[in-house]
Amino acid sequence: MTAKKSEKVETITLTTLCDKVNIFMAGSGAVTIDWGDGSKIEKRRLSKFKNDCIFGNCFDDGRYYYPTDNDRYTFRHNYSFSRTIIITGKNITYLNCVGNQLTDIDVNNCSSLVYLDCSYNQLTSLDVSKNTRLVKLYCYRNELTRMAIDALFDTLHGYPAEEQKLVSVVDNPGQDDCNKSIAKNKGWSVGLCFHEVLSRSIFKK
Repeated sequence: MTAKKSEKVETITLTTLCDKVNIFMAGSGAVTIDWGDGSKIEKRRLSKFKNDCIFGNCFDDGRYYYPTDNDRYTFRHNYSFSRTIIITGKNITYLNCVGNQLTDIDVNNCSSLVYLDCSYNQLTSLDVSKNTRLVKLYCYRNELTRMAIDALFDTLHGYPAEEQKLVSVVDNPGQDDCNKSIAKNKGWSVGLCFHEVLSRSIFKK
């Protein structure tokens, strides 16, 4: 049995303490972002990455890709205090929200998500139980304890995938004591160091 692609309207919610937010997204169809501070709601169409090669900031055909202010994958916003961001779309497959001082992220209403990188934030928990198409999950350098990481592993899906499923919890307080077998028993590779993550993170159909 494989996970089915969702066609319903999906929602991602992020709570940030950062004064300058950078979010990178890919997929298809229209997406809206309510920045949560009374500013105009941003509406754009998502673009697919060339050859579906996706990583970080961002890999394109195995090379680093550096977004610019006009880049079609990039959404930027400035804040004066903490706000909650609401992203709405129908096929958001890629989300990179690295380094935005996020204290909370809710992706349970975004079942199309294939790639999620929420590293370098302040997350104390993460639930991906509804993300049944997810194959790459990076949440290194957050504030996840052993119990929080085990709880995260419990929410990982057990569906087969064309690509090796990877989850990274490197540089979290609970990384050494967490129960990696919870994820491994579902077919996930766990605890990769950063250079291994880089070398194994290119998508190919």
